[in-house]
Amino acid sequence: MAGKAPKVGRWYEDITVHTLFQVVAKSPSEVLIAIRYSTGKNYELNCEIWSQMHLKRVEKPSYWGVNVTTKTRCDPLRFPQIRRAFPRFS
Repeated sequence: MAGKAPKVGRWYEDITVHTLFQVVAKSPSEVLIAIRYSTGKNYELNCEIWSQMHLKRVEKPSYWGVNVTTKTRCDPLRFPQIRRAFPRFS
């Protein structure tokens, strides 16, 4: 799936390391991508790293109980939990 644009709200599996994550935000310039692993850990990556990942789109894990926005774009100023987790997206 390398080369596909990340979609906010979608879940992916990094098949290289077998981890699930959700895209929770993209920077206004779309250079940075904010993700949240199924473990709850937040992480930022740039588009270059994204394009090198071996990804598979998956459904939301059944054990995932956190309410996360599923909009295609995310304005971090409207979602304070994302602004706190990813200060560079403010």
